[in-house]
Amino acid sequence: MSKSDIHDTLKLSSAELDTLLAKMNAGGGASKQHPKRGMWRWRLQTQRVVVTCVDETGKQTHLVAAARNISATGVGLLIGFFIHEGRSIIVTIRSVDGRAMMLPAKIKRCRHIEGRVHEIGAEFETEINPRDFFVCYDEDSYLFNQECVNPESLEGHVVIATPTSFVRSVITHALERTQIDIECVSTGARALEAVSRRPDLIFAQSMLEDMTGLEFVLAARAEGYSVPIILLHDTKDQDERMVAIGGGANEMLFMPCPEGLILRAAADFLTSRPEVAAGFTINQELESSFVNEVSTAAGFLSEMLQSKNSMQLIKIAQDLRHTAAAYGHRTLLMLCERLIDRLSDHDKFDIVERVAKQVIDACMVIVGRSKSTTESADVGSSRKEAA
Repeated sequence: MSKSDIHDTLKLSSAELDTLLAKMNAGGGASKQHPKRGMWRWRLQTQRVVVTCVDETGKQTHLVAAARNISATGVGLLIGFFIHEGRSIIVTIRSVDGRAMMLPAKIKRCRHIEGRVHEIGAEFETEINPRDFFVCYDEDSYLFNQECVNPESLEGHVVIATPTSFVRSVITHALERTQIDIECVSTGARALEAVSRRPDLIFAQSMLEDMTGLEFVLAARAEGYSVPIILLHDTKDQDERMVAIGGGANEMLFMPCPEGLILRAAADFLTSRPEVAAGFTINQELESSFVNEVSTAAGFLSEMLQSKNSMQLIKIAQDLRHTAAAYGHRTLLMLCERLIDRLSDHDKFDIVERVAKQVIDACMVIVGRSKSTTESADVGSSRKEAA
């Protein structure tokens, strides 16, 4: 599909589009909570997407549209003409790993905004994960898809791993109107025992009696368990959050947090029940190559940090960013982009050093988890041979 095949019916400059979107989003915008919506809507960082309209004969027309918001079940777009409800379309959006994702959908509504501009709401044929795309969120936001949760609809087996009675009471109080069966443990060892019983969700504090929350996550993932795990941290630290997600946690909440947020987290994972571990989604046949590249890059970063070689640091970070994007490791990708930004802005070296060490830590989490998985597999193989 060449550029000549794509028609821009909006005919708005970037500045005009920014002004229009700002006016439409005034008062809270696409991400403002609405009591009647089931899924949270996130504003997309990218303005332009391609909408392919499909008629009854199968003929396709490619149009430029402006993305307003996206959720797990649909997308809001601005386009330059009216489209009838029920029309089949394909929405093409660039994902965080660089792929052009083609998402089949149907028009659910279309309303006139001003001039030639119309807003359409389209429902995806299958649910998507907003984490796969560049969405706008501040450090107090979380990518939970559920927006308005009926507590009585939630059921399942949830483990709360914390040595602190206060944290335990906060989580249990938030879930008290649900049908959830709650099991409380205070140590990582007990939490790992609970994991073997395959609960539906685990809330684990970042510091347990016998290990850290991240060590618990690594151990659970090394054993092959894909149960959703949400870590609880007592200070707001987005860098810790990204390292935790990169290590296999599904999310990190900062305590204390609103009960509504705990319910949204529970609803997301109790309803979707992912079958694969979060954070490390590459094909297993490619894992060894990825881990080797990450390990090598971490070593080079450490060397260049010691020599304070900014030119080499930015080159290594760019190469590592391409590697992370190619293998679909979103956390490492974001950290590399942050390091490149710091280097490009010529920040003080102590700031650059702090971000670079976060990248190195994320690399070592990947390497460490790979070793744990390999050792676990070797132990399992030895046991089978002995039997």
